[in-house]
Amino acid sequence: VDAKTRQNLALAYALQGKWMNAKVMAVQDLSPADADARIIEWMGFVRPANAYSQVASLLGVTPAQDGGQPAQLALAGPASAPVATASAAPTTSEPVTLTAYPAGGATALASQDMTVAATAAGKPLTLVAVPAGPSPDPVAAPVQPANVAMIVDTPPAAFHVPAPSPHSAPLTVFAALREIVQPTPAIRAPMKPLKQAVVPTPRPVQTSAAAARFRTVEAGRYVVQLGAFASAGVAQDAWKRNAGRFGLGGFEPANASVRLRNISFVRLSVGGFSERGEATRLCVRIQKAGGSCFVRSLSGDAPAEWVRRGMPNQRLAAR
Repeated sequence: VDAKTRQNLALAYALQGKWMNAKVMAVQDLSPADADARIIEWMGFVRPANAYSQVASLLGVTPAQDGGQPAQLALAGPASAPVATASAAPTTSEPVTLTAYPAGGATALASQDMTVAATAAGKPLTLVAVPAGPSPDPVAAPVQPANVAMIVDTPPAAFHVPAPSPHSAPLTVFAALREIVQPTPAIRAPMKPLKQAVVPTPRPVQTSAAAARFRTVEAGRYVVQLGAFASAGVAQDAWKRNAGRFGLGGFEPANASVRLRNISFVRLSVGGFSERGEATRLCVRIQKAGGSCFVRSLSGDAPAEWVRRGMPNQRLAAR
């Protein structure tokens, strides 16, 4: 790569605003002072005062206002050539003799007997009288041709087309040309024999004993009490909120009425535990999930009526 190419690359960097790259490329062929001067010059080139200053700086010329001469060039016509004029012949005073004939046939023969001399030179004319003599023979009039037919330009007569007679041959009229494309039968691929889908025989869903087992309150001696509520409806709402949260879908909720200090409560519990430890493990799991409970012995707990009405299928499956 020569020095000119490197300097052009430096100028390209300067035009892009990459001044560090421009200086690094320019200093390879110039001294640091000259490179700084070149960078300063390029700064003015990159940000010119007007559009033509950048072009003039690149070409190394000084911009100047030149209006040109458009009006002068438009009005200037081709140079007219000099017109040559003929010079008049010199005029002389020599007389010209003109012979005049007496009245009669003089008019018809004047063109034959009149002698005009030097008229082009502008000489004066002198009229000379000639005595009367015998009349010349009359000049015969020109013979007019007889029986001349006069030809008058007349427009040609309109061309008459006779109407077709009823006994004439029928007129054959052809319709517009139309291409008739005969459809060709589509080539169909040979049909493949259909494979009969084999539908597998559904297998019975195997459920674990724990999943199929539905805990009823009468199946054991211990229950896990979930809370005491003012009515059976409130207890039902509490069961709907907590059954899925604590994983109690496999248990049958039970209710038991109790009266404390003249106030009736409905206790909500799940049972069916023959061992106290089994009930305790369920209560611990509920407490870890954020609920409250305790284990007690079965005391008047019976399946809730709303459970019997809402889940008859589950009751039959449990039995």
